[in-house]
Amino acid sequence: MNGVLLDPRTGIATGHARIPTSDELQVWHRELAKRDVKRQLDLAHKFPGLKGTTTTNRYLAHPAAAAGISRASSGGAAWSFSAYTELVAASAITATYYVAGFTWVFHTPIAAVDTTYEVLFEIATGAAASEVLIIQVPCSVRADTAVGFTPSNFVVLPEPKEVAANTRLSIRVAQSLATTSQTYTGIKIMYQTA
Repeated sequence: MNGVLLDPRTGIATGHARIPTSDELQVWHRELAKRDVKRQLDLAHKFPGLKGTTTTNRYLAHPAAAAGISRASSGGAAWSFSAYTELVAASAITATYYVAGFTWVFHTPIAAVDTTYEVLFEIATGAAASEVLIIQVPCSVRADTAVGFTPSNFVVLPEPKEVAANTRLSIRVAQSLATTSQTYTGIKIMYQTA
């Protein structure tokens, strides 16, 4: 079957194109569904603790029903990391868990107008002074005004990161702007237990 090609600017017919039949579309949809099932099975094999679609598992926030963590910016030199700040205490989550997302609020008012801030958060496991990096979360924020309105930021990880039960998580930050005036607040993780 043929259809008419229209110029999107003028709406005038510019030619003809073959339109797939409904049978061809059904074959295409079946192939997509097969690939989707294969991807889900691959993820289930890679992360056996995750249940996929379920009515009993749920995503949780940490800290929950409490203010998020605050982390001051890295300091006087661009891209220098701050010290680590505890995000999850060693005994706070007592089952294996999977970090699936991360949220924070950018500091206001900003240090410099019409400036793009590039930021790198690092989440690590381990005791204080022995942290081991497991997740990096990059972001950029453009500050066009000194008024001070900045929405919350939320990143969903492409694959959940498994963390052993009773493992301490901490966070640090580096940014492109050399200033100590920026503090990131409301820092929380979204996670699921096994």
